[in-house]
Amino acid sequence: GHEVSFTAYSMLKSMGWPTSAPSYERLRLCILRLTANAVEIRFDAGSGKRGYGGTLVQEFTFKDESDRQWKVRLNPKLITLFGTDAYTQLDWRQRLKLRSPLAKWLHGFYYTHREPFGYKVETLKGLCGSSAQQLYHFRNGLKKALELLVEQGFLKSWKIDPMTDVVTVVRNARPQGLLGTC
Repeated sequence: GHEVSFTAYSMLKSMGWPTSAPSYERLRLCILRLTANAVEIRFDAGSGKRGYGGTLVQEFTFKDESDRQWKVRLNPKLITLFGTDAYTQLDWRQRLKLRSPLAKWLHGFYYTHREPFGYKVETLKGLCGSSAQQLYHFRNGLKKALELLVEQGFLKSWKIDPMTDVVTVVRNARPQGLLGTC
């Protein structure tokens, strides 16, 4: 329920958007949609099933003058969703560098795993909703996406077992102090 203040410029820069007039309008419309639309979030947090239905943003104000100062008030009931066992905090700077949709999906997927275990290539294909017609096409894209995650420092290594077709990844340690970078 506390008000969060920021400049539209700083928000656009943090999301990697251009700082052009259409981007400011796009940002305003995105926040307006978060205010106007209801969402339902359900999950099993290990301590039982929980959920929330309602708006994410309670209200917002903006000034389109020289400072373009904006204020957003999040719905205070959202705090119940952010217990220590209830969400995953991604490294947003790392994610912004990923251009491949599959790499982004894998980033989010493996971020939720403290110690990832192996998945068959076919299982990952189904989980991510790939439209690849042939498994070998998906496998080729998967290899490229996993290599991108190594290049960005998210994964230490990965391998696909040629006998079982199981993908095994080794994650790098999570950066400390992610709060504010997501």
